[in-house]
Amino acid sequence: MILYANDIADQSILLCMHKVWQRARNTVQNYHSRQLYLEALTLVSWPEGKGISFLL
Repeated sequence: MILYANDIADQSILLCMHKVWQRARNTVQNYHSRQLYLEALTLVSWPEGKGISFLL
């Protein structure tokens, strides 16, 4: 299930999501010289045992 920002009516949740995005953008901006823009802001819920694995 994907919850898009446009589907969220609670402004406090949207503000929280935007602040998280800003922190992520600022962190990435430290390693990337080009300007970054917000394209999509989504919350994703994966069923237990499913999802994306990140290799670090």
